[in-house]
Amino acid sequence: METVSNNIIPLHMNVMLVFFSVLPFLVMGSIFLAKNKQYKLHFYSQGFILVLTILVLVFFEIMIRIDGGFFEFAKQSNMPHGFLVGYLIFHIIIALIAALLWIRLFIKSMSLYQKGKIAEIKASNHMREGKITFIFLLLSCITGVFVYLFLFIF
Repeated sequence: METVSNNIIPLHMNVMLVFFSVLPFLVMGSIFLAKNKQYKLHFYSQGFILVLTILVLVFFEIMIRIDGGFFEFAKQSNMPHGFLVGYLIFHIIIALIAALLWIRLFIKSMSLYQKGKIAEIKASNHMREGKITFIFLLLSCITGVFVYLFLFIF
């Protein structure tokens, strides 16, 4: 455990901060593979990053509940309680949209990829949908980092 401004920050919260700070760069690396026509690596890296992210989120949800939940951490914060709750809801909405878009895009692409229909993926809105998904993923990561900052730093 680490102490910042008399607040105790559990290790798993620091791990989440690092993971979600790095996640957009991992996804960008996977996108770079597709731009270099390494579609198989792009597909597998997207799948790996998506599954890893889901596992990290499940771990986070379990640990946050063991620690007493968001409201226990909010008691330590200097930020107004109403603002924290509103901001958390905003973050959750963005995160849910990002997750649903990412999972949908991956499943849709996986079914075409497994049938060897790379040309159909290229001809589809895959790139456009990927960009939109990445924007929501990036916003989710940024807002998540700010949840951490609002709870433990500011």
